[in-house]
Amino acid sequence: MVAMSTRLLPSGGRPVRIGRRTQPSVHCLCPCRALTVVFMNSSGYLRFAIENRRFLAFGLLVSFASSPGQTIFIGVFGPELRAEFGLSHGEWSSIYMAGTLLSALVLPWSGRQLDRFDLRHFTLAVSIGLTVACLAMASTAGVVWLIAAVFLLRQFGQGLMSMTAMTSMARYFDANRSKAISIGALGLAIGEAGLPFFTVLAIGAIGWRPTYVVTGVIVALAVAPAVYWLLKGHGERHRRHLELHHAPVLATNGGRSWTRAEVLRDTRFYLLMVGMVAPSLVMTGMIFIIST
Repeated sequence: MVAMSTRLLPSGGRPVRIGRRTQPSVHCLCPCRALTVVFMNSSGYLRFAIENRRFLAFGLLVSFASSPGQTIFIGVFGPELRAEFGLSHGEWSSIYMAGTLLSALVLPWSGRQLDRFDLRHFTLAVSIGLTVACLAMASTAGVVWLIAAVFLLRQFGQGLMSMTAMTSMARYFDANRSKAISIGALGLAIGEAGLPFFTVLAIGAIGWRPTYVVTGVIVALAVAPAVYWLLKGHGERHRRHLELHHAPVLATNGGRSWTRAEVLRDTRFYLLMVGMVAPSLVMTGMIFIIST
């Protein structure tokens, strides 16, 4: 950018414009700088995704595979289930609430098994459990069995599948943890966006029971084998994680993980829990009502 100034010559001649180069205005460069920052961040994001594509794909796949246990998927079957078993809206809602609460009560125990077992074996077991849950829902014959089927779907789908995806992304990434979690969470977003539409088509074409059978078969024949392939070499990743997070220096720098008892004694946990639980309560209720 060039700033022009005018000087009158002593001889009374014509004024002469003298150019003087100045620094560019900060306001003029703000959009350019913003675009540059976005581009640099995007390139870094893309590079991170490419370098860790297999493990990030695992997180995305497992997050997507939680869909059969999510409210937005189960709720689509609401009209068929109410018609099949002669349930009112309130009775179906009560059954769904009972299954969900039972799953929540068991999850603190079942979820901790992820810390004890190999990620590959744990994810395979959860995939088998979700397959059984889908087949149980397809063969349900009464209200009590329906509660059990909802419990299994919520436990292995919404509970353990989601927890496996998010815990894995958070555990094995430090500097890029937020990036990993956001990529993994895309699986659930994709499921919420597309599965209800295709599920409605499938129910209309083959019925609600065969639709659950097909869902279980897909989980067993597609998700489980893909998990083992995507986690190839995970043993080395887990070994590096243990070496890093169990180093003696961490014990002196506050790097030690909290025990469950320590968390439950901290009042900040309950303050955080209010903020975390409220959106889930509201969104689950809204989605359930809209779906049914």
